[in-house]
Amino acid sequence: MPVTRVIGFEAEDKICLELIGELKKRIASIDELHVTEKQVSPFIEREAVQAVKGEEVVVYIDGLFEKAERTPEVCKQLTDKIYWTVLFIVKKYKMTNVKFIEVINYTINPEKVGYSSGNPFEWTEDEVVDAFNVFQNSSNISADDAEKKLRTFLKTLENNSFGKKGIAAAVQYCVPSHCANRMFDAIISELEG
Repeated sequence: MPVTRVIGFEAEDKICLELIGELKKRIASIDELHVTEKQVSPFIEREAVQAVKGEEVVVYIDGLFEKAERTPEVCKQLTDKIYWTVLFIVKKYKMTNVKFIEVINYTINPEKVGYSSGNPFEWTEDEVVDAFNVFQNSSNISADDAEKKLRTFLKTLENNSFGKKGIAAAVQYCVPSHCANRMFDAIISELEG
């Protein structure tokens, strides 16, 4: 978060990628937003170019959550930074066809409008445990004890979801080293299923 949609920006890929990089950097530089460059998602919507013929550039900031520290002044700082970033690129590349730049910020309250997100390649604790249980073999540890050991380890990672890195660590912790690689591949295959 936030998603920044740039509409009407008619430029070659190199310039669009530069604008995306600058937007990420400038938005993340506002301390009160508490976002990193990685969390900023700029998109340039080229299909809209025909409607405005590259004369108007409109930037929508969508999905910025309402928070106490995101005051009207901070939101104004955000829209100004985006405006000046687009203007900088327009002037740098002498895009004389651009006659108008507008930036509109739509903050949302996720409790009122609903919100869901997640990494499709991260899994919950229960999903990881279920995948491990598929491959439970007849070892000297009971299935219940194996599950308890796995859940205890996953809690030490202090995450709500687990990617391949966390699952690899869990496999190293719970599975004998001679079969860890095969077990990791099998568990990932089961999860991506």
